[in-house]
Amino acid sequence: MSETSVTTPSGGEPSSLRIHYIKCPEFRTMHVDGMLGGPTPQGQINVAVFAERLPIPTSQVFGFDGERLGAELPGTRTGRDGIVRELGACLVMNLQVARSFHAWLGEQIGLLDKLTAEAGKSASTEASGE
Repeated sequence: MSETSVTTPSGGEPSSLRIHYIKCPEFRTMHVDGMLGGPTPQGQINVAVFAERLPIPTSQVFGFDGERLGAELPGTRTGRDGIVRELGACLVMNLQVARSFHAWLGEQIGLLDKLTAEAGKSASTEASGE
């Protein structure tokens, strides 16, 4: 049997609890350019995240002299036009989790703003030779 992860002072309530993070087989890092979604009929919040990219051609036609592939023939490429928004994941959460996510994201934005401002000051100080 594994050892307990709960630390309890003598005669008191638990004072700490270790939480382990294990990646599921589907875990991956995703680039996110945007999101869409909203409330669900069940009273949750749905957030689908996407990455934007140019479309990948479905086919191309190239010149061929019987031995070597030549240049692409103009006007022969087929595929989508415009921009593709590739949906990577959908997050569904209750209101309590959404509020927690909102607060956490605000904290991360504040940290990044602070780091960016400090880096900008440092860069301008170095450029001026101070």
